[in-house]
Amino acid sequence: MVWRPQDLQGLDPKTQVARIGHTVGENKRVQIVDEAKKANIRILNPGLKKPTEPEVVPEAAPAETTEEAKVEATPSTAPEEPAEEKTEKKIEQTEKKARSEKSKPKKKTKRKSSK
Repeated sequence: MVWRPQDLQGLDPKTQVARIGHTVGENKRVQIVDEAKKANIRILNPGLKKPTEPEVVPEAAPAETTEEAKVEATPSTAPEEPAEEKTEKKIEQTEKKARSEKSKPKKKTKRKSSK
């Protein structure tokens, strides 16, 4: 188990591999992976997330001016959010709800006496 880049120094790259501790943050994880590459040591769980590039959506050609197009372009209809943003918002809401439920103390119920 590796928690610091210095922990890699005692490993033999021919017979040993490294496993990064689950509590290690992203910055230190990057340092550990860099040191492991230099020492030619294999990491079992690098776990680095590669930054994703946002998809570029080409704009649609202007539509013909018909009654339907005018109705669609009215300000009363809000533009739809991309599906990716919707799912991100749902995930954030779910996580926020879970955190708030954890912080609430449980209510104690009184037992009725059987006398």
